[in-house]
This record gives sequence, C-alpha cells and structure tokens, in this order.
Amino acid sequence: MNNQENWAQLFVSEPDLLARLDAPTKDVIRTWDEVPDILTMPAVSIEWIVDGIIPKGSVTLLAGDPGSYKTWLALAMLRGIVTGGKFLGRGCTPSNVMYLDRENPQSVVRDRLAMLGMESLGNNKIWGGWLPDPAPGIGDARLVEMARERHPVLIFDSLIRFHRADENSATEMSEVMQDLRALANAGATVIVLHHKPKAEGAHYRGSSDIAGAVDTAYSVARDRQAGILTLDCFKSRFVEEFSITMRPDLGDEGDFVVVDAPKVTTAREHADKLDQVIRNRPGQTQETVVAEAKKASVPIGKARAVLQEFAGTRWRVEKGPKNANLYFPLDAPQTVKFEV
Repeated sequence: MNNQENWAQLFVSEPDLLARLDAPTKDVIRTWDEVPDILTMPAVSIEWIVDGIIPKGSVTLLAGDPGSYKTWLALAMLRGIVTGGKFLGRGCTPSNVMYLDRENPQSVVRDRLAMLGMESLGNNKIWGGWLPDPAPGIGDARLVEMARERHPVLIFDSLIRFHRADENSATEMSEVMQDLRALANAGATVIVLHHKPKAEGAHYRGSSDIAGAVDTAYSVARDRQAGILTLDCFKSRFVEEFSITMRPDLGDEGDFVVVDAPKVTTAREHADKLDQVIRNRPGQTQETVVAEAKKASVPIGKARAVLQEFAGTRWRVEKGPKNANLYFPLDAPQTVKFEV
C-alpha cells in the first residue's frame, strides 16, 4: 500500500480529521477588519530581570575585548538573579538561570564563583564544555523546550562558540539571531557574550544584523591604568542609552563597585575649587573667578563650562554693571555688594 492509499484509508477511518483541517484557528487573521486595534489592546508593561539593564523575555548582547571582565560580569549577574540580590546596584528578579559555557575550563568557572561568594547554585545550572555532552548550540531543540518549560535566563559564553555561521555574513547571522529570538519567544531571557574587533570605536564584531536583532546591547571597556570598567548601553528598545562606570573589587568585596565616571569626578573637583574661589570673595565677575580658578589648576575653558553647569546648584548668578555676571554662594545674603 502506497502513501496515498494510507492517507485515504486514514481519512475514511477518521473523518473528523478533515473537519479539523478545514476549521479556522481562532488566532488566524483572515480579513482587514480582524486586525486588532493596538490602541485598545491591553497594555503590556516592561518587566525586568535586572532593573533597567536586562528586560525579561528579551535578547541582550554584551560585547567586550578579551580581558574586559565579560565572564566575570556575567557570573556576577548570575549571582544577583539566582539570589534575588543586586547587580551593579540594580535589583534582580529571582529566576532560573542556565549558563552555557564553551569558553572557559571548569576550574576557572569554579574559582570565579568562589570569589563571588557563590557556595551553591540551587537548581540553577552551568552547562560547560567539560561535560561528556557539552553545552548545546544555538538552534538546539532542547533549549527551546527548556525555555518553554522554565522561562529561564539563558547566558551564552560566548556567541561565536555556539554557531557555525560566518559572523560577517548578514544572511547567515540572521538565522542565528532568529534562533535566539525563538528562545525569547518561548519564554527565555537571552544574554549572549560576544567579542569586540580591533578597530577603534566599534562596539562589537561581525555583521550589523547582530545588533539589529537584539533588544539591548552593551559594550564593556577596561581602562587598565585607571583600574575601572565602563559599561555602555549602545542600543535599547526600552530605555535611553546610558553608561555605568565600575571598579572590579573581586578580592575584598567579591563584586563590581559602581563609581563615578572620571569625567564626572573631575567636574566635581573643579566645581569644589570654583566654589571656594566664590566664597572667598562673593560678587566676583566671571573673568575674575576664572582667573582665580586657573591659579588652582582649573583650565580656563573648564572653569567657564563648570560655572555654567553648576549655576543655581552650587552658586547663584546676578547681573551687575554693564550686564556682567556676578557670582555669589547660594547661602550669601542678597545684600552682599558686588565687585567691579
């Protein structure tokens, strides 16, 4: 009996199959008028796995040079999510986590977890290349099933190890990114670690389709001389782009300590010096303040910019003769005479 006869016999013995094939699915849109009005549909609020950093059910890219602490950051994030604690000072929603590692040996991962104070993973998993059955690649049906079953956070370390596509080919990488999107659609929150190119100013390596396909994208840079890291959000569909400056303190704190960016710190130091100049002689003109600030090692251009930036918060400005700007401490009485 051939296949056609088999199907014919099946439909004779199970006539309801034909009825089911013809029955419309309630989710299928067949006409113009059946397309729902987006403005009257229930609004879906953004949920966060890491507040303001990792949206739930999204695909996130974290790119950096070798030695930029990408894996350290990912493991610290794992800790925050597993424990419901914090990551970079942001609250984390407790969730199941599966860390898929084809980059690091078992001994390195265990040592780093110990330095981060992770004594137990609970029912969370790290699936590494050291196992007889190594971590599955992107597109593996097992990951889709896990995504549907547990709605976990899936962290891939690193992207290039989990596919065979040419990362510079938009056509090939679009298929890889579609597989990552399928995991998110199935209920997972996907985070992929990736590398940066040697080219100055580039955020990540490979096809533009990589960044085009993700919901949020971060680039981490290490300043070895200053001993700090900068996490730059260069794409987000949920919030405005931002930067976080941090200091690795894995020996004492077992964490990444968020600090002011060097530019912010420098501006505040300049503001402190200008504030002292103004308090020493209230009512000085802008040129006098700038000249005095220069003696305190504040460059003229910086002094003028800081005077404008902190006006109203560190000092107040009043108009004097010939419409000159005169500077006073905020707490100085209005009767203080200006200097000309």
